[in-house]
Amino acid sequence: MGEVREGYKMTELGVVPSEWEVLTVDDIANKIVGGGTPSRENESFYNGDIPWVTVKDMKGSFYQEDAQEFITEAALKNSASNLIEPNNIIVATRIALGRGFINTKEVAINQDLKAIYLNDTKVKNEYFLYWYLQNAEFIKGLGSGSTVKGIRVEQLKSLQLPIPNIGEQQKIASILSTVDEQVDETEQLIVKTKELKKGLMQQLLTKGIGHTEFKQTELGEIPNEWEIKDLIDIGTFSKGKGIAKKDLSDKGMPCILYGQLYTKYKERIDKVTSYTEIEVKNPVIGMKNDLLIPSSGETAIDIATASALNVDNIYIGGDINLFTPFIEVDSNFLSLQINSTRKSELAKLAQGSSVYHLYSSSLENFSVVLPSLEEQQKIAQILSTVDEQIDIYEQEKVKYEELKKGLMQQLLTGQIRVKI
Repeated sequence: MGEVREGYKMTELGVVPSEWEVLTVDDIANKIVGGGTPSRENESFYNGDIPWVTVKDMKGSFYQEDAQEFITEAALKNSASNLIEPNNIIVATRIALGRGFINTKEVAINQDLKAIYLNDTKVKNEYFLYWYLQNAEFIKGLGSGSTVKGIRVEQLKSLQLPIPNIGEQQKIASILSTVDEQVDETEQLIVKTKELKKGLMQQLLTKGIGHTEFKQTELGEIPNEWEIKDLIDIGTFSKGKGIAKKDLSDKGMPCILYGQLYTKYKERIDKVTSYTEIEVKNPVIGMKNDLLIPSSGETAIDIATASALNVDNIYIGGDINLFTPFIEVDSNFLSLQINSTRKSELAKLAQGSSVYHLYSSSLENFSVVLPSLEEQQKIAQILSTVDEQIDIYEQEKVKYEELKKGLMQQLLTGQIRVKI
């Protein structure tokens, strides 16, 4: 065992600052309160005005909580559910172990949650304990159960944690809370920008840019200058083949698998990050301005998606419909249209029950609206700019989350000390 540096000591939890104490949750809590689920057979127990919080409602944020259901006073009196006073720590002891929040208002909780009431002698700042529980990965290791993991109240009470003085607790909690607020603010920017994009898509893909005269068509009202065409009249279909997940490598020919159209790529594909070194016999090669539509998926609405290819010479894997325009069409505009205003109609073409399929024979007669090429490109560029801003916000969120994770690990163990 290495020598402990000056100002630190070895404890059951490892090396911590010398003046910190190692205490259990039971040492710092007045009481731990559980919850329950009111009988579903009694309608008078639900649709009341008391928020009833379960694990699925918890967002892991210390400053707010949401409830999808509300119960009545009668439900509280006739069930194990308890009303939790504001400003206490509520933590999941089943399913999402360790996830928690500090309630800002009175809430009732179900049996998967526990409320910790602090005794204010050793820990006056509930946010410090909240952050520690969020950082305590070993809580998950305490869980038992074959399918759903849970910990008992006795285990929660015996959970050990390193406790600094009150001033340091408050400073640590303040730092972590500030970073978490930044994560939340960035998430709100992402949500608002996505809402902006949704509104812009609806406007631009039906009304266009600067039009004043419109006509009624089978696809709704569109500008007079726009046309309606079937895909078979503007391009040809082929089907990808020959590449599976096991064939991927970190070099070789860039390729796209059908599952990546759901998980990795959005309306446009500007960079391909998967490669394969296998030699595909008579490979299907995607080129810039091609359109990719999956040919199989789990649900009809999931399969109704499209991605515009903005790079050349890409192997196209199996279960992908490859559409190649033979007239002047911007595939970015097509993908935006298919993924928004035409998505539900495309979903109707999917065939199957447990697995759905979109065949090129069905897609050929699928209709789309077509402005001039110049207007298609302008619309696609406007929406691409919004996408770029969303990407910037998402990258910022990741950075803040990584910062928070690192600070939690270092501040809550005393590896980094804060000045009071």
